[in-house]
Amino acid sequence: MANETTPLVARPAPGSKNRASGTTGSHARKRRSTMRSKKHKATKTGPPVLGNIFEAKDEPSSRPERRVKSWMYTLLNPKSLQLHAVIFKYFIATIIVADFLFYVVSTEPVYQKELPPLFAWEEAITSYLFLFEYIARLWTITEHHKYRGQITGRLKYLVSYSALIDLFATMPYFVEEFTTYELPQLTYLRTFRLFRILKTNSFMKAGDAVRRVLYYNRQIMTLSVFVGLYMILFTSLLMYQLRPRETESKEFESIPSTMYLATLMLTGQGGPEGDLPWYTKAVVLVTSAFSIGMFAIPVSMLTWGFEAEAERCAKRSRQLAKREASTNNIDDVSTDEYSTDEDYQKIIAGVESSSSSDGDDSAIARVMKAAFDTSDVDGSGSISFEEFMKLSQSRTLEAASLEGRVAVLEDKLDEAIDKIDKLCKHFAVRT
Repeated sequence: MANETTPLVARPAPGSKNRASGTTGSHARKRRSTMRSKKHKATKTGPPVLGNIFEAKDEPSSRPERRVKSWMYTLLNPKSLQLHAVIFKYFIATIIVADFLFYVVSTEPVYQKELPPLFAWEEAITSYLFLFEYIARLWTITEHHKYRGQITGRLKYLVSYSALIDLFATMPYFVEEFTTYELPQLTYLRTFRLFRILKTNSFMKAGDAVRRVLYYNRQIMTLSVFVGLYMILFTSLLMYQLRPRETESKEFESIPSTMYLATLMLTGQGGPEGDLPWYTKAVVLVTSAFSIGMFAIPVSMLTWGFEAEAERCAKRSRQLAKREASTNNIDDVSTDEYSTDEDYQKIIAGVESSSSSDGDDSAIARVMKAAFDTSDVDGSGSISFEEFMKLSQSRTLEAASLEGRVAVLEDKLDEAIDKIDKLCKHFAVRT
């Protein structure tokens, strides 16, 4: 019997069954990947290019479409951290303080006679400067998500607190200058310009700290107010009933009169004058004793509240210093990072986080801050709804691009499997 050798047949590789259908599926995946890639490229647009200082335009690029605010809007935004916006804020604050000092000096009779042209020119220059700023704000305010709409947005802004302050601070000069009517002197309304300083970043931080202390101590502060009102009412009733009978004094003629007198005594501003009988003196002594407690309670609560706020600020400064030392690439801190009510609540409640949790929190904060800086295109310190939607779309496009890359890797894997199958068949036939 002749020796016959049976040729070895290579065992089918896993997944090689129905290779034709697998190849067909591979080509289908290639077509889908190509279509997704074309669609992704078609939807990519780059960062807007400023057509001028009042509007923004978009041009094609490799980045997702994101509309940024105009240069002028960023300049006038009090929360912006960009260099030109910060310089403009300090410039306006300097102009406001200088204008107020000029107004104070102009009330001196000596300078009123010697330097009237200087004061007139100063008021004219500052008034025109604030008028141009007011018009620029009115023109660019529609870029703010709260004031969308060319007409309705501007009308809504005109009745806002900030716009009314600017209007009262700007218009008196023009009303007096360009009208023939005999109006009362409106120059004193220039003092409204001081309120604009409160919109700067440093004053906003200070105001937010005061607001936080008063808010979280509102119950004890409200109780102190009611105790004070009750003490005034009770003391005024006692003083009216125990008033001097021998002499008729206007200080004791009615309960409203004694309420005024009781308020003065409880605040330490004074007391009744003249010769008083012993029972009226007793009421005055009791009122003086009660005034100590009436002021000691709210003062102690405010002191404790501001101590907690100072501790919160110190803790925040330590965290920022550690973060800067670890990353050496920390940006300016926005207003939102400064005013965290959660930290203040933990401090006044006596809750202290561990060092490990602080490290985790700082790591999470770094990641969140990086995401925030990416989405906050205009550097305004806040994310509008449109910016959030653009960020969501960019994340969707990134996911689609990742899916396309995975499909390409699957196709390459299928090609590698085909080559391995061919090599196995070739070696099996030769054997």
